[in-house]
Amino acid sequence: MVMDDNKCELHRHMGGSIAPETIAAIIIRTHRRVTTSSGSLCDDVSRRMVCNASDIGFAAFLKKFTILNEVPWPDWAVELSVAQICDDIKEEGIRYSEISFSIGKYVAEGRTPNAAVRLIGELFNRHAQRTGIQVGLLLSIQYHNSRENQLEYANLIDDPKIREIVCGLDLIGDEDYFDVDFYKPIIDKWKDYGVYALRAHVGEMPGTGQNVAKAIKQLGMTRIAHGIQASNDTLKLAADSQVCFDLALHSNMITGAWTDLESHPIRRMLDHQCCVTLNTDDPIQFNCTLDDEFELALANGLIDQSQVAQIMQNAWVTSNRSA
Repeated sequence: MVMDDNKCELHRHMGGSIAPETIAAIIIRTHRRVTTSSGSLCDDVSRRMVCNASDIGFAAFLKKFTILNEVPWPDWAVELSVAQICDDIKEEGIRYSEISFSIGKYVAEGRTPNAAVRLIGELFNRHAQRTGIQVGLLLSIQYHNSRENQLEYANLIDDPKIREIVCGLDLIGDEDYFDVDFYKPIIDKWKDYGVYALRAHVGEMPGTGQNVAKAIKQLGMTRIAHGIQASNDTLKLAADSQVCFDLALHSNMITGAWTDLESHPIRRMLDHQCCVTLNTDDPIQFNCTLDDEFELALANGLIDQSQVAQIMQNAWVTSNRSA
């Protein structure tokens, strides 16, 4: 178990942290019609958002986010979501959390990309102060979006105000579109600006292990989300390069990225002296907390109690903050 005064989480997505109750409140206030089944609105929304035993697989997981694109996102709705996320982080006893956020649905409301990032940054700053937590924001760009869209979002880092808001860049989405030649100039630019958190979601699903080596060798990424398909040689490279793997066990099992929990690669990563952290990824969809992640790892013999403190220390060191 993690001590309540020492929790740090590095891999949590904003969209995966917005609770069904918050979405239901937005629907009620805006009179927006969305696809529901029966029963109370909040129960219907929860069924659409939270994975259950029949929702195993990546396609089923992705469907849990469709409702986020069916509701409007005026400023007050974004603030309601940010306030709830900060309250939840506080309730979990997490002192510092890094949150990745995509801006597409907020831009769709008529905001410029710059305005969307500034709004989210301002709101997280306000509600982190209110709740007494610390939050670091990573701008997500999605592999499967058009390259024009990705470049537009990535080039926001040219704005000094945006550099004050974000601490990192997170490459996410369908790895079939992962192209190191396209991403290298983007990553190089962010490095030139001194951004410390540069992460790629790679090596998550079966058959994608080669992307981990590419992200480390060719892009010089400092962080890997998941990376569980990496070979032993790549794990040695990651350890030598001081790359950190931001893992999420509940996520891997529910998306079908890994099917046998007892053989989860976290043990192999630790044996290779890799830096690893444990995280919730999308706590609403996976219905888990940071404590749940550690308890799952302990209960299945993936780590022992002596490794809990080291994994948490990894998170603090990787975040460039002191525990």
